[in-house]
Amino acid sequence: MKRMYRALQGLKTENPMRLPLRPTGENLMPVRGTTISAGLAYEVTDRMIEDFVAGIVRHPKLKSLENARYRVVQIIPEMTFDRNGLPVTPGAYRLQIYNYDRNEPLEVMADFPRARNVEVKRMEHQPESSWEEHLHAVEIVRQHPKFGEPLRTGRATTSRGMPSVLDYVAEPGVKRRFDAMPIGGKPPVNRTVSVIVHFNDAGILSGNPDHAVYWVDLVNNTVEFGDAFIMACGAPSSACGSNGRGLAGNIWIEWPTGNPVWRINTTRPSSSSGGSGSGIEIFSVDYMGKRVLKRGGLPVLNVYYDGNACGPYRDWMYNENCITATGTDLGPGYRWSNNPSTNICDVRNDAGNFTGVGVYESGNELVMMCECSAGWYRYIMEWRFHRDGIIRPRFKYGYTMQSCVCSGRTHHAYWRLDFDLNGTADHVVEEIDNPTRDPRARWDLIRMESKRFRRPGVDRRWRVRNTASGEVAEIIPNEKDGYTNWPGTSPVDYGKGDLWVLRYAGNGTTDQQIDDSGTGQSGTQIKIDSFANRESTVNQNLVVWYGVHLRKTGSASYPDDWDCPPLGPDIVLRNW
Repeated sequence: MKRMYRALQGLKTENPMRLPLRPTGENLMPVRGTTISAGLAYEVTDRMIEDFVAGIVRHPKLKSLENARYRVVQIIPEMTFDRNGLPVTPGAYRLQIYNYDRNEPLEVMADFPRARNVEVKRMEHQPESSWEEHLHAVEIVRQHPKFGEPLRTGRATTSRGMPSVLDYVAEPGVKRRFDAMPIGGKPPVNRTVSVIVHFNDAGILSGNPDHAVYWVDLVNNTVEFGDAFIMACGAPSSACGSNGRGLAGNIWIEWPTGNPVWRINTTRPSSSSGGSGSGIEIFSVDYMGKRVLKRGGLPVLNVYYDGNACGPYRDWMYNENCITATGTDLGPGYRWSNNPSTNICDVRNDAGNFTGVGVYESGNELVMMCECSAGWYRYIMEWRFHRDGIIRPRFKYGYTMQSCVCSGRTHHAYWRLDFDLNGTADHVVEEIDNPTRDPRARWDLIRMESKRFRRPGVDRRWRVRNTASGEVAEIIPNEKDGYTNWPGTSPVDYGKGDLWVLRYAGNGTTDQQIDDSGTGQSGTQIKIDSFANRESTVNQNLVVWYGVHLRKTGSASYPDDWDCPPLGPDIVLRNW
């Protein structure tokens, strides 16, 4: 029980500013030295964690853990809402546990905090590796008599590999991979994670490899050499490291203080929902006292490499990496920054002084920004809220030194936007082409659940409209948001789509279809086409998925390395 309790300590709410508990988001506390007011939506106490653990460990299927080597590798909250659509203490948590003695992945679903209803099942696939598990694998490499010598003598550093867990292999026919993934055959039976070792005396001129990939069997505590690579692209990986999943972090924010126009509830990436996390999640977003969004996040992220040189990968958005943010700590995982917070795309550097969400003011915008790591990738996510009623969700992409990113590839990211204009469900979505160029352009109603595409040379836009009260949220694509099918890329349909219009699925207090549960090689593509069942989307509660697609040519030169265009639409509120 003590080990389980320690594993869940991150759920406890730390409150350095002594923010008031404000479940409804009203009467928030002005934070001195900032332009925001803040409060906590809920808190998790030691007693709640103790009750939760006590309920879990009584389950007969978890008796095998009593004297076993095991680790809680994923802690996933199930967000719940009250009858007014406001977030409350997570109603349940999903724990993914690996029992190394039995080589068995378990998933535990239990209501929180009492854990009166506990379900335990054996997982059909390997859960993602945690940061703590990665550190354990690094130590196994360090102690290896041959492979660990550079680490023991300080001549090398480490980073997390991709895939983080070797649960699938590359398709046959590829001559060589740049991620050391085995080609053909079957994946290992035992839980095996990847560790990249970066050598200090590396370089093409020296003839020494830049890095090597090792596969670490955590059941038998053995190490297997994968491959070594001389060439690498990207920024040096720093010693800043990352954090785990399941850390507390949910606050209310009002901006600006005194005469607020925006009120937002937000959850940090580490505590975000969905199988792969959702980055910075936002809930119950109000502008000028009216509801705009019930929920927004980025739950699906993937990449496909030209010629199958690496991957394809389904990435995650919960491991917070370092940013630079200097100012005032708010709630757990949030820091007000006196100057704009910076990330790897801003400074070409993987270091920083804070892991979490930087909050700052930039001109007429309130910005929330974080940097998440998935292997060598660095994904920057922003929510920007303009005084004039514009929401700008933004996604940027950077990376650290690795051979894969010298190859061409296409990255895809997908937001889930649950609109709730004026707090009612009478919504429609409409589409228009070239409204600023064609005087005859008109809005066409999308009558059924469907998938839509952007077209080169066409200014295609969408709008969500409340048919009862008239409020509108117009979705204007960014010119760099890309297209599902970039010319010359393969497979041509990997990105699947640019926008989906779907009926809301859930019971109001618990949302469904917040991600697509994609795992393994067969699941790297987004799989929400199955959510579109041709149901009516006229005067309904609607959810919009919006995708962006970033093409990278692959190069060892700096211009390609540091092209970090901000992707994402402008959501412009009208008739407010």
